[in-house]
Amino acid sequence: MIETLYTNVCCLSGVYETTYVNDNRKNNAEIMASGMYDATATTPKNREHWRWATDADGDEIANESERRIARIRCRYEFLNNGYARNSVRIWKSHIIGKRGPQLKIPVTDVITKQIKDHLEWQFYWWTLKTGLVQKLRMMTGALLYDGESFLHLTHDPHIFPVAMNAEVIDAKNITNNGMEGMDEYTIDGIHFDRYGHPDIYYMLQRVPNPNMNYNLQPVEVPAWGMLHLVDPELPQQHRGMPVLLTVLEKIAQLRRWDTYSLGAAEQAARLSGVLQTSGTPDISTPRPNQTLVMAPSPGNLMTIPTGWTLQQTKAEFPLNNHGDFVQSQLTEIGAGIGTPRGMLQSDCSGYNYSSWRGEKQTYWSTIDVQKDILETTILNPLFHRFMFYLAGVDDIAQKVMRAHGWDGDRINKVWQFAAPESADPVHDAQADEIKLRIGTTSRARICAANGEEYEEIVDELKTENAMQLNTFTEEVAAAFRGMGNVSYVNPC
Repeated sequence: MIETLYTNVCCLSGVYETTYVNDNRKNNAEIMASGMYDATATTPKNREHWRWATDADGDEIANESERRIARIRCRYEFLNNGYARNSVRIWKSHIIGKRGPQLKIPVTDVITKQIKDHLEWQFYWWTLKTGLVQKLRMMTGALLYDGESFLHLTHDPHIFPVAMNAEVIDAKNITNNGMEGMDEYTIDGIHFDRYGHPDIYYMLQRVPNPNMNYNLQPVEVPAWGMLHLVDPELPQQHRGMPVLLTVLEKIAQLRRWDTYSLGAAEQAARLSGVLQTSGTPDISTPRPNQTLVMAPSPGNLMTIPTGWTLQQTKAEFPLNNHGDFVQSQLTEIGAGIGTPRGMLQSDCSGYNYSSWRGEKQTYWSTIDVQKDILETTILNPLFHRFMFYLAGVDDIAQKVMRAHGWDGDRINKVWQFAAPESADPVHDAQADEIKLRIGTTSRARICAANGEEYEEIVDELKTENAMQLNTFTEEVAAAFRGMGNVSYVNPC
């Protein structure tokens, strides 16, 4: 037999393929790569796995069609799966917390203690009027099931003195779908300038309803009035994909496994089975090619036809290894979203102290990164816009903005988040004491790590000490008065 060879190029991996034609070895022939890396070789065994691999850029991979399907499916699991919903709740609780990020402005040559307290109070009052903390929780949770979130800043005369409100916008409302005349600087509802900064957002004023047949035209929103919370993971990616998307199939597999396990148990509990015979059955009974259905009543005995035996259905699969499978799936799901398995299932009984402490350290590192993204994309730009509004109605804010070149980003500030609960507070306190003794930290840094402000604690301690001193002197004075003619003068 004549052996013929021809070579072509693999369209996905870009490596050369060698295929045997008119040869009995062609079914076993493997595609040979031009290099020496096994991972770049495309073989009949791994071709199916790599057939969707692509070298498209980030915007093409996270295109509008992909994002829409991803949002629909991730939201469905978020609304119907306890593990997915718990992961969203954990992120919102640990990133934003109960009171949300607190603005702290250090005292400088320009900003005195009185100015600092005034600006912090004005911002705190504005967050209460607008419900900003709840909206930040919603935006943080949307990272898992939407991949991104938008905060639209609007004029609101009902909020005083800063007449600015903040509204959370659904990710699907930012789109230029159906618009004509878009240039190459417009990417999925966002127009960028020549330097790569967003300058216009195209926003639908109403939520698209798939059951309604109306055409919606987006309106242009300047970048000053829109903040975009997103964590792109690929170069040249400007829109976000849900965090849950990576583990979505694992969540679906876990749901199907639970369904099959429950179905097997329910089937066995119904006293269901198969009639079998080892010999010639009675001719009065149905023949093997016929179906016999019997529905026994609860609490009654059932008579089996002559020559037949009942083999009851058993829940042997998949219940035997159900627990191990669930634990394995939850471990991979937790790794995909940066959350320990114990937190996902709200059960840490399988951990020892060292293992749980190690997993929590990795987890809190992930949470710190998310806090930094929130500060960079939402909190700092929001404070900059807030100071502009406040400077128009407040002389103190106007003085501060003028001293910083009307740039709110130049004002030194710190966003203080709630500190995580310590697993061993005694051990942590001893560690802080040692660091203070050897000079590797300060009391202010320790307070900040615990979610507290050092100056507030100092003021509270001064007040407590003064109260204790007054109480002590009054007790001493009363004791001297009880001694008769001994006079006593209060040194305070």
